[in-house]
Amino acid sequence: MATTRIKEELQASGRVGPAAFKMMTDVFESLITKFSALRARETAEDLRNGFFLDKGTGYVLAIGAAADDDAAARITYRWGTRWLVDKSRHLPFGALRNRLEKRLERSALFAPSRVAHHWFLADGDDESYLFTTSQLVAIADAADIELHPWGNGNLRIGKAGELEQLIQSLLECAGRLHAAEITVICGNRFPLMLQLGDASESMVDANSDTLTNSAADSDSAFVTAEMIRIDRLADDIFPQLTDEEVSIFRYWGDVPRLIDELNRSRSGVYKAMDAARRHLVELAGGGEEGRQVMLAVMKPILDRSASVPSTQDEREDTRAI
Repeated sequence: MATTRIKEELQASGRVGPAAFKMMTDVFESLITKFSALRARETAEDLRNGFFLDKGTGYVLAIGAAADDDAAARITYRWGTRWLVDKSRHLPFGALRNRLEKRLERSALFAPSRVAHHWFLADGDDESYLFTTSQLVAIADAADIELHPWGNGNLRIGKAGELEQLIQSLLECAGRLHAAEITVICGNRFPLMLQLGDASESMVDANSDTLTNSAADSDSAFVTAEMIRIDRLADDIFPQLTDEEVSIFRYWGDVPRLIDELNRSRSGVYKAMDAARRHLVELAGGGEEGRQVMLAVMKPILDRSASVPSTQDEREDTRAI
């Protein structure tokens, strides 16, 4: 049976009570597992408090208007995800990417792809394989690599050749990867490298040149990796849609056209539309990420493209170039 303790506490005292704070803590402890780099800097409780202070009255009104405690938790999950993603954008991924690309350029193991900002194994094929981001994260997590200090106190990922071995394993799984994806995977695997002041020396020789760790670079590297990850999820979902569902989404709202396309009655079209919508939500998942995935699925449908979505050739965020 649904409970409404959060709403009852708000109505009784005019402020957020223990039930709401427990719910927020539970949500952030769940969310933070997806944000390794943030977890290395702040606890779930710290992030919860920062979120609450940042969102303030608007958030309180939103959970106070929720139908029950479960609905309040869903709102918190959705708002919290967006807040954590935005917070991650300001981590120094950009400096890490600059250094990583220098490392890729120097190694004979890797070659630049014909697709801009992508890399593949020099003795392999310049193509993308079927894989998931979770597989790449698991490969990085399994790598037996430690951080080593330079004489000046900065940190370096692994001994000589160990980082290259990790990237080689990632590319053996993926075929080719965008530099931003490699960067975010490495940054989340070794979150200490994203501590301000460390990233500029993270993966290069001690005498290498210095690059500025700009906010724009940090933002674009993370955003680009997120765009690619969302597009990859959409690419996995697209083949699971039936031809009928593709037609429904392409002509959504044009009921007369769908009556002809599906050869159904008006009521039959509405039932089919509802079933298609529920199927897509089930495939894409809920929350803000699910919404972004659904939009990415819709793009090739509304563009009337072929049944196989376009490649990622033009998905580079120009700010990251």
